[in-house]
Amino acid sequence: MEYAWPYITLICFYGILALWYHYTNDATKKGIITSLCGVVFLVFFGFRGFCFYDWNVYYPSFQSIPADLQQALFNGHWYEPGFTVLVVICKSIYNNYHFFILICCFINTLLLLRFLHKYISNIPLGIIVFLCMGGLAIVTDLLRNSIAILIFMNAIEFIINRKPINYYVACIIAVLFHTSAILYLPLYLFLHKDWNKYIYAGIFVVGNMILLLKIPILISIVSLIASFLDPTTREHIDEYTRLLPSSSFQISIGYIERLFTGILIFFFYDKLKNIQKGPLFINCMTLFFIMYFALSEFKTISVRMSMLFAFAYIPIWIDFEKCIIAIRNKRLYLSMLCMYCLVKMYNSSNDIIYNYDNVLIEADTYNERKVIFQKNFGE
Repeated sequence: MEYAWPYITLICFYGILALWYHYTNDATKKGIITSLCGVVFLVFFGFRGFCFYDWNVYYPSFQSIPADLQQALFNGHWYEPGFTVLVVICKSIYNNYHFFILICCFINTLLLLRFLHKYISNIPLGIIVFLCMGGLAIVTDLLRNSIAILIFMNAIEFIINRKPINYYVACIIAVLFHTSAILYLPLYLFLHKDWNKYIYAGIFVVGNMILLLKIPILISIVSLIASFLDPTTREHIDEYTRLLPSSSFQISIGYIERLFTGILIFFFYDKLKNIQKGPLFINCMTLFFIMYFALSEFKTISVRMSMLFAFAYIPIWIDFEKCIIAIRNKRLYLSMLCMYCLVKMYNSSNDIIYNYDNVLIEADTYNERKVIFQKNFGE
């Protein structure tokens, strides 16, 4: 637990705030708790040192991108234009990587709190579920993706209220930060649709069969497309797919978690729709399962693509409690949820690469962390 304890402590702190939030009916106090949640989130993640992985790429890139916008956009810097503009603005204000990280985290914090305030009944508990179900990686390792994902999360209201212009503008902004957000564009057409729960069950069962039987869906689709292309392009595609790290699937706590979540959604399908005033988050969770199961032959692709919809865990898991009638069972469910989140956070952060430090106190330099990184990853 040497490396995980700061993250475990953070989850425990939010757990205390969640209890306080639950047992108070005072709107002012709830506002104070929400503000405290945001400040702690910003201080913990916004002032982090060289933790996790992607600083190894983003720090050198930040240093190399010129503070002149025209040069940055047109002289071969490969980041999406929205993200590049953000980098240039930050460098123009204060040319410091940690200041840039703080600004990114500030944007993420505002977007996250706005989403939670709109859809989640207990904001601190929502932060716990967010961090433990992919959010820790999103806010630390996926600088561009994180902003794009959180923009989409806030654009969901435009699907619900049927405001296509607002939705597509928000999604285009998201694409300017990460091209994977292109996948969000067509969702306006069907994400609000109320499907039969047996259609959901069929998708979930087929997805599990693809995973368990190791059916190569992605390779089959790529091979089919490649068959219509010229031989040279076909060779490049074949070579690329051979280089992709394949997944050696085993029954794990993560798979059991997804299995039970999927089963509970089926049993509580109608109740969840009533509580959430529509099937939208269930549909997002269905897309999460599709991405995770159908692309499972390549772990990296499966994880990255399913991460686009991992936020659906927040309303789904929190609203499961509202589907349970007996008070004792409600408490048992919430206790199990919190315990699982602690286990999940421990498994997600107990490694030297996650060793936390804070630039407000004392932090390793880039070169010091680079030595550790190379020692562990040989890069």
